[in-house]
Amino acid sequence: ERFNLVNMTQEIIGQMGIIARTDEKTLSLDVRQALPEVSADKELIKRVIANLIDNAIKFTPPKGFVCVGVSHHDDDHTRVQVQDTGKGIPKEYSERIFDKFFCIETEKVKTGRGLGLTFCKMAVEAHGGRIWVESGPDKGSTFVFTLPHRK
Repeated sequence: ERFNLVNMTQEIIGQMGIIARTDEKTLSLDVRQALPEVSADKELIKRVIANLIDNAIKFTPPKGFVCVGVSHHDDDHTRVQVQDTGKGIPKEYSERIFDKFFCIETEKVKTGRGLGLTFCKMAVEAHGGRIWVESGPDKGSTFVFTLPHRK
């Protein structure tokens, strides 16, 4: 179905902001221009965004920030990015984190079963988009995905 990705993202942030505030973290939305609607499976894309935000909150320390941005990627795609101020992901894991059952071991956070990012990748790619991470140790992480506008 066709839907407004910004409105949906605002709704998710409203719901997940409670979790962020409880953990003394700031969750915000950055939208700088009007965007066209996207045509996609709304519930799947909602789960992708919620999963990325949940991960960002989980890996951001108290008093840290999580910012979700929605913008034009190019003439045919919308870009969604979830940026955090966590420890970041070592470069050698940046491709593997999307693999099924892959988890980064940390002393503070149980990272789950290794299926969340795999789901995100499969859902985004099924819609003709792309997903990746920009990160490094002590630099935080930015998960980015694109979706075609599809007229």
